[in-house]
Amino acid sequence: VLSFVGAGILQLENALGIMLGSNLGTTLSNWIVATIGFNFNIETIAYPVAGIAGMFMLLSNKEGTLYQWAKMLFGFAFLFVGLIFIKTGMQELMKDIDLRQLNEQPAILFLLIGLLITVLVQSSSATVAIVLSALYVDAISLFSATAIVLGGEIGTTLKLILASAKGSAVKKRVALGNILFNTINVLLIFIVLAPVNWFITDIVGIKDNLIALVFFQSLLNIAGIIIFYPFLKPFSRFLEKRFVNHEDETLFIHKVKASDTDPALVALEQETAYLLYHTAGFALEAFNKTSPFFEELGFSPGFRS
Repeated sequence: VLSFVGAGILQLENALGIMLGSNLGTTLSNWIVATIGFNFNIETIAYPVAGIAGMFMLLSNKEGTLYQWAKMLFGFAFLFVGLIFIKTGMQELMKDIDLRQLNEQPAILFLLIGLLITVLVQSSSATVAIVLSALYVDAISLFSATAIVLGGEIGTTLKLILASAKGSAVKKRVALGNILFNTINVLLIFIVLAPVNWFITDIVGIKDNLIALVFFQSLLNIAGIIIFYPFLKPFSRFLEKRFVNHEDETLFIHKVKASDTDPALVALEQETAYLLYHTAGFALEAFNKTSPFFEELGFSPGFRS
């Protein structure tokens, strides 16, 4: 999304909409982990799938569709292999340390723990997998787990901060928008965290803590969409006033990496068109001529002023 915005393919408002949707979409893997990962011996599937997919990756053409499918299955299998290690490690940890004593601590502590874990592992899904394992062995309460998930939602924004740090102004605006989305949404839910937990367990009636946790995460991101979607346009205007490009920068090329081939080609095409328009406009001004086409673009005698 940052590359597309930088190349001018996506408008800021549309990019923010994608961010809202991706926040909800990323919960799908956690639903799969919660419903499948703990209910039967996942090792009987994860290791064979990883092995078969790895063989297809080695034997197939890297440019072909088969390689991409094998690559996806390989990564998906290792998601569950990682879950196996997390679950086993948590069970062994509980033999030496009683984490249930932490349940008496305030919720803000668990929010900070979730933020720290996600900053370290750079994945809110990994954080949720760790928390699900802790819930599975009854190491922490559901209330504490939901607070950790809230911290993870803030911690995951670090990826965009790092990706946009040396980028163009528009990339920084998208990153700032995502940070504000997640932070404001988390703070609003944190204020009513106890009633939300009561709503999930007593009103909705979800008694399985694993399902309750991923339901909470989905509910959190649905709430974010409901809160922010109606205000995307004014929010985009607010972000447009943040971060100013340097005057000596190119208009499009500097906003995208050359390694991102498709967005880079689009940016090059737009930069070339921009140069041609200005060259033609300069020629018109030099000969004191006008053209309705270039007047619509703002090119007329004295256009540089």
